[in-house]
Amino acid sequence: MFAADDVARDFGTSGDEPGTASAAGLRWLADEVDASPSGPWSAHLAAVTCDVPRLLDLLDHPSPGLRRMVGFALSYVPEPALGPVLRDHMELEPDMAAGIATLVALSRHPAQVPFVRGYLRSEHPELRFGAAFGLLIRAGVADDEVVGSLALCADNGVADCAERVPWMDPEWDTVTGVVCERLRFQPEALGRLLAILLSRKRPPAACCWEAAGLAAQSDHGRQLGPLVLALTDHPDFSVRQAALRNIVAWIDEPGYIDRVAELADDPDLGEIAMCVLVKQGDPRCVPALRRMIAGPLGGFVNAPPDWMEQNVSRDLVLRTAAPFADDLLPAVRERLEGDLTPHEERVLVEGFGKTVLTRWLKRLRGPARDRLRTMLI
Repeated sequence: MFAADDVARDFGTSGDEPGTASAAGLRWLADEVDASPSGPWSAHLAAVTCDVPRLLDLLDHPSPGLRRMVGFALSYVPEPALGPVLRDHMELEPDMAAGIATLVALSRHPAQVPFVRGYLRSEHPELRFGAAFGLLIRAGVADDEVVGSLALCADNGVADCAERVPWMDPEWDTVTGVVCERLRFQPEALGRLLAILLSRKRPPAACCWEAAGLAAQSDHGRQLGPLVLALTDHPDFSVRQAALRNIVAWIDEPGYIDRVAELADDPDLGEIAMCVLVKQGDPRCVPALRRMIAGPLGGFVNAPPDWMEQNVSRDLVLRTAAPFADDLLPAVRERLEGDLTPHEERVLVEGFGKTVLTRWLKRLRGPARDRLRTMLI
């Protein structure tokens, strides 16, 4: 019997197309068992598991790459008799990635779950992670001990090892992303995992996105806000940027908008902070908007997720900042008195709108007024 439903659950829409390394490994395995698979990935796996005794013989193959594929394939075969055989093999398997695959295969057999749990205390972090990942995806277990070992997903050595098994094909996602996706339907456990990862000195930037998504979907994400806020001081720019872009998930709570206002002058994060302040209607956006008007008006601004698109045009920013239009007139006057390309003129017209610009005509004098009158024709 082959558990085709597990393939769909494990890979979703990617079930028809494995990553390059996994596809090559599966072809190799098919050759070894004389299978001729065709169709989607689940059909390929079903074909290679038709001869389970042959697969078990291949657990002794000299190539660790092939043994990884054998363990992977056997994780979709629910026959209870496999448990003792895989357990014996696990105690002899020297390759960490093949060990991860074997632990996942073992985790689908209830009688072997205590054995797998023993690896949560292994001296090898790769195997601690492998046991936790197997218990999560095959036994549905996500207690504190399992989540603690799943948090090893962000360690470089563990991630490098885990990417060698097909669940973690790096073409599709990071190891951290795979683990978070598996926990999506267990928000309390996902919150515990993210709390661990966000508290580390080197958290993946993706954790900020996962935390914000959890905050939007579940109360379990509320506790993560202070951890994300603290990362706006992180030395890694990618983490700092991800933290600030996701602050909007907690923006209504005390202190968050003040931190954003502090970052409006940051040379790297100022545009994002400006967009947050504009969207919140906070007047502390005005100095940053004036700087934006003084600079090139083409291109896009890096915006937070509540703008729907990461890159938004400057005219859209100006339209959204309509309540502060009159505060921006001094900056507009300077631009009108200097050099403006035809495109930049359009940005000002489309951003502020002809009603506002016409009103400003009465407040302008000299070249600035003449330029604006020409733009409005």
